[in-house]
Amino acid sequence: MEKIIRLDIIDNDWDEENPRIMDTFYLVNPDMEKLDKLQKLMNNRFDYEEDNEENIEYFEEIYDYIEENFTSIDIELKEIEW
Repeated sequence: MEKIIRLDIIDNDWDEENPRIMDTFYLVNPDMEKLDKLQKLMNNRFDYEEDNEENIEYFEEIYDYIEENFTSIDIELKEIEW
């Protein structure tokens, strides 16, 4: 059975009570170690070393990391009013 995880990238500087979702990814059977690594790379984005190629310095690099390490799917939203 496949497992889908919804990954929300949150701007935690926006408002602690109402964080802003910067983007959402739906990952199929993600490797949790790679997901943890992404979290660490993002948490340490201001404490990077110049010679470390695995730094996530720019938001766009999140897309690259996800594309290289995960299978993702697009999910469309359809609303039907009552």
